Amino acid sequence: MGTGLMFLAIRMWLLHMKSDGVIEESRLLSRLENSTPGTILGTGFTLSALNPKNLLLTFTGASYIDTYAATLSEQSLALLVFTLVASLSVGAPILGYNLFSENAERVLGNFQDWLIRNNHAVVGTLLLVIGVVVAINGLSILLSFH
Repeated sequence: MGTGLMFLAIRMWLLHMKSDGVIEESRLLSRLENSTPGTILGTGFTLSALNPKNLLLTFTGASYIDTYAATLSEQSLALLVFTLVASLSVGAPILGYNLFSENAERVLGNFQDWLIRNNHAVVGTLLLVIGVVVAINGLSILLSFH
């Protein structure tokens, strides 16, 4: 799993290097800006469930929970924490918008522009860090069986 995440990270970095920093908002994102909440929720769920990167990260998290959480209560707590952390990318902007509505559109708009320009670099960096951690932990487990 770690090497798979590292290969995805390399791919993302190569895509970022190829993009020349040109801001190109996807057609899907443009359509979603004017959609109903139900359409946005359905599209988000579908894209999240079918995204290979998300599937790999979820599988990695589940295998860690299974390996390191011994009791059902530890597994439940670990799953709760994993779900909360995974939800931050959606929940934080919503909370920020509701708390700071006057400045939120400007700040979130600037952040959206930055993320669009640097999406591949951000995702590549995250995948590389997680991939290295998973690979090192996997190697340490394999080497401890000798």
